Amino acid sequence: MTCCSRKKPFVYSGQDAFQVLLSGALRQVEELRILRSYELTSRSLELFLARCPRLRTLVELEGWEALPKEEVEALRNKVKEENMDLVTVIEHEKIGM
Repeated sequence: MTCCSRKKPFVYSGQDAFQVLLSGALRQVEELRILRSYELTSRSLELFLARCPRLRTLVELEGWEALPKEEVEALRNKVKEENMDLVTVIEHEKIGM
């Protein structure tokens, strides 16, 4: 997983992401875009949803190689069915769907 700050990008492993989430460091995050990850999984997704209470945008999930497409669709269906305040598709992705 690559995280970009204004100065330079940092590369985190899946384990680093778990530690950051469990520490509560991302509690104020409202938008999360992780373009590519080979290590983020369904468990990662669950943790982001549980540990980031202000999260309103979680996009680019197709770039999470270890997250099955069926689970991405299941999340999107849940968001729609439960009327959750969470964006999971950016507008240019909707056009291609």
